Amino acid sequence: MGSSEQTGEGVGQGTLDGAIISACSIDYTVNSFFSKSSYEVSYGGLSLQPLLFQDDIFRMCSDIFSAQMGNELIDTVMETKLLDFNLDKSCYIVTGSKSAQQDIRKNLKDTPYIYLGKLMKESTAEKYLG
Repeated sequence: MGSSEQTGEGVGQGTLDGAIISACSIDYTVNSFFSKSSYEVSYGGLSLQPLLFQDDIFRMCSDIFSAQMGNELIDTVMETKLLDFNLDKSCYIVTGSKSAQQDIRKNLKDTPYIYLGKLMKESTAEKYLG
């Protein structure tokens, strides 16, 4: 066996290189799982995959069941990558006309939006703070 040498820090967490490598790795895996999903919103014949920015995932859904199915896929992605999902920083935003939003919120009372056995919180707006 050869001798060992100090190399210093490789790609550290919080570095630009680390963010790029992590984003590419997550992107590939998310695309692999969601490209086969029949629960994605589509525009014409184009399926709209989840959008990623670094380690944040944004996904559009047309109903609560599709949103829940997406959570199951995201859970599988996280397990595959040996990553933890931060439920405290996760939320959903209800959009649409006022009547559509009221219908969705009414349905959420009957069928709550759950991830990892916990209720997901609703937010009216989100701001990326870095």
